[in-house]
Amino acid sequence: MALEDNSQDKLLGEQKITPAALSELRKRIGVPLRHLHREVIVTPEWIERYAFAIADTNPLWSDPIYAARSAQGRLTAPPSMIYVLSGWDIGSGLPGVHAMYVRSRVEWFRPIVEGDRLKSYGAMHEVTEREGRFAGYSVLQGVKIDYVDDHEEVVCVAQHWNLRTERGEARRRSEVKEPERQTYTREDIAEIENQVFREVTRGDIARKWSEVKIGEILPQVVKGPLTVTDMVGYMRGGFGGISEGFFMYTHGTGVAFRRRHPHAVIINSAGVPDSPEAVHWSDELAHKSGVASAYDIGPQRIAWMSQLVTNWIGDTGFLKLIDIKLRQVVLMGDTTWCTGKVTGKERVGDDNLVTIELLACNQRDEVVARGEAVAVLPDQAAFCGR
Repeated sequence: MALEDNSQDKLLGEQKITPAALSELRKRIGVPLRHLHREVIVTPEWIERYAFAIADTNPLWSDPIYAARSAQGRLTAPPSMIYVLSGWDIGSGLPGVHAMYVRSRVEWFRPIVEGDRLKSYGAMHEVTEREGRFAGYSVLQGVKIDYVDDHEEVVCVAQHWNLRTERGEARRRSEVKEPERQTYTREDIAEIENQVFREVTRGDIARKWSEVKIGEILPQVVKGPLTVTDMVGYMRGGFGGISEGFFMYTHGTGVAFRRRHPHAVIINSAGVPDSPEAVHWSDELAHKSGVASAYDIGPQRIAWMSQLVTNWIGDTGFLKLIDIKLRQVVLMGDTTWCTGKVTGKERVGDDNLVTIELLACNQRDEVVARGEAVAVLPDQAAFCGR
């Protein structure tokens, strides 16, 4: 186990995982987290802003006239919007210890639609010590969030896991160097753009469960090359469920936050403290966390994989569950190909279920995420959304 941190580590906002800190963290298991207790109204503007933040152009999310003809009769939110409707827990406790988002499992019980008033409640549910190559001794920390509507009926249950790692140890082990950012020729970009434009959104053409074949391949979704603009756009989509975006406190509000949470910052080479979220657009601050360059946000990648599924199941299908493990991060300049394959189908009660294997890979043929989704499909042309 790591030794106690020294004064220089404290000054830099870089602490170690000590026995005392771990004991304090375990005391929080099951205790409601205030920043996850929220109540929001799902507005048309928020749905549209989020859909465009992830570049999901399905008109069910953004065209009121089109959506009025759907089973819901109004705008429906992309299922992955659940990631921005509550507060976000990047890792409560262990101040000054980096949090890397590594897994998410979300189950929906009905679609989220325009006008929904949702309340969220969350608490830590797991603290597990780990040993790994990236940063040596680390802690896997899990949180569970329930979302209910005005009638106290559960709309969604989400579980998220972060790997808490010591920034200094991660740097020492990874020997971070200036990244060799991926370069593209004009022809490379044209080919990627052509693949992006070949994305298929099924829309209001019902996909019947009886017609689905095991082994069927879903049309791919291509995202990238990743830019800072993509990251800013995602944060503007409401990530963190607060108006300024998660940890995106500016000027006076930023100073006040840092005074209250002095270790929830990363300090650059000029001595300037910044948000821990800046690792997603600053190479220098990403280096301090042991990563080669600025990189994507985990829920953003999961949103791309969810989009792959909703494109394929169409408006009459219902995404019931998604369970994704995040692997390599998507570095700035990387391109991501999201693919899927039907691996199972069964009837459970009144539901016609389809299981889909999901995979996301970059231009280096590295797996950046993998997992599975479960969707409910109709077996008739008419379908009521569940």
